[in-house]
Amino acid sequence: NAKQGIALYQEKNYIGSCNLPPLSYEADEQERFNKLNGDITTYFYEIYQKWTMGDGDIDAEWDSFVGQLKQMGLDEMMQIQRKAYDRFQQ
Repeated sequence: NAKQGIALYQEKNYIGSCNLPPLSYEADEQERFNKLNGDITTYFYEIYQKWTMGDGDIDAEWDSFVGQLKQMGLDEMMQIQRKAYDRFQQ
């Protein structure tokens, strides 16, 4: 199944066709973004793997998951991204 999925992506030229713009950060933004992104990404993949393996209940745990992401600084991380993207647009 995975090989068929990859073949479809390659046939339709989806791989590499939607690149994100290069964003530049101020030094303090970069430092803070790296810290937030590392922690948030680690937490995200831990929970994602847990749910993928059938441990836990996505519906029952969703609000707690989102709350934890926000507590970890997701909104701040998104603001940093927004500032960098706005600079890119200029």
